[in-house]
Amino acid sequence: MKRALKLALSYSKKKGAAHRELAIRRLAELGDPKRTLTPLLSLGREHERALAAHALRRLAPAKSLEPLLQRCALDGSREVRTEAAHALAAVGEEGVILPLVRALSSEYSSVRANSAEALGVAGYPAAVPVLKAQLARLTSPTKASGQTAPPRSHIFVGKQTAYVQDFDVEVAQASAVADPQVNTLSQGAVLDVRVIAVTSGGSATRTELAAVRAALASLKAREAAETPSGD
Repeated sequence: MKRALKLALSYSKKKGAAHRELAIRRLAELGDPKRTLTPLLSLGREHERALAAHALRRLAPAKSLEPLLQRCALDGSREVRTEAAHALAAVGEEGVILPLVRALSSEYSSVRANSAEALGVAGYPAAVPVLKAQLARLTSPTKASGQTAPPRSHIFVGKQTAYVQDFDVEVAQASAVADPQVNTLSQGAVLDVRVIAVTSGGSATRTELAAVRAALASLKAREAAETPSGD
């Protein structure tokens, strides 16, 4: 069995559909695909993880949902994530995408982006409203924080010089007293700084936004292709 598995993996190293098909046929001969392929989804190298996801899609997609969902959201390889998402599509039940929908609320932007990407590849129409809500959240302006005015501050760099501007003359009992008026001459510059806008702390990256838009475009295109055109 180990020899057959090693031979199948050696086929998967080579590029091309023919070599992958040979590898999947070898893997099908090993018996229980869940027992054989599931460990490869997390422990194998990139081409091995991609092969395992592809083979599970062909042989038993419903038997390894949890590891496939993990690859969709967490794997660093786009090829692996795509193959895992195709395996979810092969299950044929929309309920399988619920963990990916929940992952859209992850604190990690990469997980949110990967989950949106997988929802687009899986192709279930139920993901459309969720992705629209996610897109609205990512593109909505930041709400006001309740402050009456944005905070601001300034600094003065320069010098001030006192000088006598004028005299007030007071006359009392035939005598005059000059009372000086002192003013200040300021020279320099004032640097003023204030907050104009605040970006959300839950930072949506460009990658995440692009993933959500691409997923929506893919689902809408699929829906349009499946909708019969009226003659």
